[in-house]
Amino acid sequence: MVKLNSESSLTYPARFANNQREVMLNGEAFFQVSKDVSRPFLASTTFQHIKVLGTTFNIKAYSYETKVVTTLVEGKVEVREIIKRKSGEMERCGNEEEQAVQLVPGLQYVYEKKSGTGEVKEVDVNKYISWKEGVYYFESERLEDIMNNLSRWYGVNVMFRSDNLKELVLSGRLRRDETPDNLIKTIDNLESVEIIKSDNLIIIR
Repeated sequence: MVKLNSESSLTYPARFANNQREVMLNGEAFFQVSKDVSRPFLASTTFQHIKVLGTTFNIKAYSYETKVVTTLVEGKVEVREIIKRKSGEMERCGNEEEQAVQLVPGLQYVYEKKSGTGEVKEVDVNKYISWKEGVYYFESERLEDIMNNLSRWYGVNVMFRSDNLKELVLSGRLRRDETPDNLIKTIDNLESVEIIKSDNLIIIR
């Protein structure tokens, strides 16, 4: 079972190969994968391959965001990075045993696209899959990432007048069945931040 978040797409063949099941994700998705030792499941993004035998996990990999986040709920997964050669072609990193990051339930792997580095963290996984129930938690997240979620959920356009404002860090919660006005008001009350809202456009300056 796969559930996609807003502005997400999943590409897969009409028929899986005999030795593995592979899909390509752009965006965010929650997976519940049936165990099949003879045909492991492989979820790929532009920057990673996530290999599983049977498990429940969440991947957030929007092409325009700065991070790829893999959160494990049940089972076990292996995350392998993809590196880009000078020719522009993509390849998996070196020796799989040396490069693979193994996650157990309750762990999350955060990959920073710009630096090419990753970090394993212990998290409350429920906060990272709550979007399925229409709730968005954000803990110490960049304002740009928060506003990207706002844009996806409510169909609004967001414009930043300064790149520095994108790096502001906030924590909070937002329900999809509520208007974003309270969150916008909270951001507007921050020192040195002003928000102008007009129809479907939000300007942060």
